Amino acid sequence: MRIALIICLLLGAISCRSPKEAEFSGLPFVAYVGATVIDGKGNPPKENQVILVQDNEIVRIGNKRGFQYPANTRLVNCQSKYIIPGLIDMHAHVTVLPLEDDGSLSRSFDLEASLASLQTYIDYGVTTVRNPAAPTRNGVFLRALSEEDTTYRGPRILTAGAALNWSRANFGPFVSTRTSRAIRHEIQQQAEAGVDYIKIYAGLKPSLAKEAIQAAHLEGLEVIGHLQATSWTEAIKLGIDAITHAAPWHEDYLEEASRGTYSPSMLGRLDWLERVNYDGPEIQEMIQLMADSQVVIDPTLLAFKTKFWGNDSSFTHGADTALVHPLVLEVWRNGTFVDDWTEEDFGRAQSLWPKLIELTKRMYDKGALLTVGTDFPNPWVLPGKGLIQEMLLLEEAGISRLEVIKAATYNGALALHLEDQVGALGPGLKADFVVLNEDPLKDLSNLEKIEMVIKGGKKM
Repeated sequence: MRIALIICLLLGAISCRSPKEAEFSGLPFVAYVGATVIDGKGNPPKENQVILVQDNEIVRIGNKRGFQYPANTRLVNCQSKYIIPGLIDMHAHVTVLPLEDDGSLSRSFDLEASLASLQTYIDYGVTTVRNPAAPTRNGVFLRALSEEDTTYRGPRILTAGAALNWSRANFGPFVSTRTSRAIRHEIQQQAEAGVDYIKIYAGLKPSLAKEAIQAAHLEGLEVIGHLQATSWTEAIKLGIDAITHAAPWHEDYLEEASRGTYSPSMLGRLDWLERVNYDGPEIQEMIQLMADSQVVIDPTLLAFKTKFWGNDSSFTHGADTALVHPLVLEVWRNGTFVDDWTEEDFGRAQSLWPKLIELTKRMYDKGALLTVGTDFPNPWVLPGKGLIQEMLLLEEAGISRLEVIKAATYNGALALHLEDQVGALGPGLKADFVVLNEDPLKDLSNLEKIEMVIKGGKKM
């Protein structure tokens, strides 16, 4: 210590602190004191902890007893509170699109509705979102605004551009790409625009899906798939990086006798659920491939729950629609994908619900990289709160609360390759976390009981 003091004096230092204090220099500190910390990685919670933050980063976490605070530290009392990492919604179309006169989605987003939705996301503790399809320039613009506008209040955004589809229609967040040449051109254009991902959509058959995956990877971009014409098994073998939604809805997973009569419509999906055998070799191969390849899956169970219970007024006229911008409500009331369903159809769907969520549990049990996404603004999927509802559905599927929190935090960060920045609580990570008033491990609905949300070290 005497040698350190002499060196310090020789260097003309203004003050000489102990080596432990000296590592924390410069900007002031904020210490969140006394909470139970759930680190996001699935480790057991730790009581009576201190999270020390400097600027936008966590510099130390330790037990309150004996914790040494740097000289310029502001203390925030979090006694009897619970702290989790900021939540990650892996499927949030936050470039909100209005309707055109013909009832189709516009190819240009509404900034006011988008920003209002993003503010609701941050209010519910969601600090990062992946926008998996958007009009390309709109998606990149909104991401840039979230990074550069000092008045912005919402989660950080990663975005794909327009989803590549075989359909001839160019509307909303879709672009028609019916040839290899069109796919390569569109991916090059999106790469030059600065997207984070390429999204391929339901109509692309395996030959075009292969072209898209190869072209995207040559641009250094990962590929997200909302798949139907291409099976999940085929896409994984082709090297796809991420898959969305709860089931593949492809006839290859049905017994051979059922394949020719299956129609992949919304109502037809009920036929698929009735006919599919999860113990069959085709599904078993798919699940094993998902686990082995660590292809990212976000099941968006809520987007199906709101359809299967589309006759339930608690979804369609619930008080929580106050969380939704009027433009989004207008889109929902224009069509819900199940407007033509009868009461018998809804009853059939609800009876098949346990079988749908069983597939998510089987993928999780095998070791697939499970993340959490909502598919906002699908009809009656709420911004922010919808992620907590999705987490409750994952618990309903049989996944433990601690593991559901991991799926919504650390797993999302792994999937986004941001695990060295967000998704967990530890030194060197961004100070993204949610302070809760009640224990989420007793009831995941306690995730709504928020005391404060910290993103990048700032109270939001």
